[in-house]
Amino acid sequence: MNHRSWGKPKRTSVKIMTAVSAGFLASAVLAGTATAASPAPNAADTAPAASASVRCYMHQTIGVYCGFYRGTDQSDFGDSGPKVKEIQALLLDTGYSVGPKGIDGYFGKDTRSAGKAFQAKNKLAADGIVGPKTWSALRMA
Repeated sequence: MNHRSWGKPKRTSVKIMTAVSAGFLASAVLAGTATAASPAPNAADTAPAASASVRCYMHQTIGVYCGFYRGTDQSDFGDSGPKVKEIQALLLDTGYSVGPKGIDGYFGKDTRSAGKAFQAKNKLAADGIVGPKTWSALRMA
């Protein structure tokens, strides 16, 4: 059974983890256990705002939609723009990492690797090119 409901956004684990972390931090500050000597988080530990705020949902006509692109035109390594952001959001939504920058709109090596892994798992040609068959699988995953 599909874990998404029609028209209702799916919560992502990134938002839940962020809320839990914020809750622990607030508790520590209120309890006086936080210290000034705590190291500041580095850039690799913090998710980009775009990644954390994307909510994909089941659209009635196209399937899963994350708000960037509704089409099925081919995309591959080196492409950029809203189409790539949609691919990255869909891959993240299905549990694949698209690299440390998250949803940046650039189809680089991390997005290609995630795409190949998704294609292999879904018995598609694992070439890293997102064409109509891969779009369909991503939209229904």
